[in-house]
Amino acid sequence: REFWMFIGALVLFLASAAIIVPTSFPIINKVFHTNLAIGADQEFSYNRVQVFVAVIIGILTATVQYLRYKNTPKETFFQKILWPTVTAAVITLAISFLGGIKYDKFGIGFLAAIHLALFASVYAVVANAFFIRTVLNTNLKAAGSAITHIGFGLFLVGVLISSAKKEVLSVNKFNPVNFGNDSK
Repeated sequence: REFWMFIGALVLFLASAAIIVPTSFPIINKVFHTNLAIGADQEFSYNRVQVFVAVIIGILTATVQYLRYKNTPKETFFQKILWPTVTAAVITLAISFLGGIKYDKFGIGFLAAIHLALFASVYAVVANAFFIRTVLNTNLKAAGSAITHIGFGLFLVGVLISSAKKEVLSVNKFNPVNFGNDSK
């Protein structure tokens, strides 16, 4: 369990580094006289890394709760996570098809990564809810970490659904401060 908690912390550290380093390119260019750039599409430059971070963190958040601190028998571990896995897969399919998640702006591979991250996020929510019900016997006083993981999983689900369904709701036709035709 400690090893997987370390891996989760390491993944979060690397994810933050993947954001901090490109964000610091203007300062690095100024100090070291380099010409580093993120690329034409800055959003995709960050998202192509962070979507896989969401997959790893979602799966770790879902499964690590079921591990014991010293030794976990494989048979009982897989028996305990079987139903949460199946339930999360069904819920993810429902969200994907009924929710109309078709964010294929960056190709089918990125869309598949979004669906995989959506599964991992739903899995984090469902597995921790099952953990509270089955392992903790609905003892909410001992369920602090599981409740926190449910909240984090819901956060990831919200981020993925909102980013996959972007649309302009209103456009300011009256702009007293003119920033140019190309301004958003």
